[in-house]
Amino acid sequence: MSKPQPPLLSMQPLEAPLTTSVQSRMQELILAGLVAWSGHNLAPMAPVAQTRGNRTVAELLLEDRE
Repeated sequence: MSKPQPPLLSMQPLEAPLTTSVQSRMQELILAGLVAWSGHNLAPMAPVAQTRGNRTVAELLLEDRE
């Protein structure tokens, strides 16, 4: 008879929830000086990158997946 093997995976509940509110995380980033917002919406911008030829980026990505 072979010796029983230990389980490869054991799922257990976390001790503390990992959820933090988006608001509290944004507040941490603001206090750290990593983000700033004037309260105004961003103005639309023209795309910076352009593809060569007439094909779209989506078409190039789909071709690369094949």
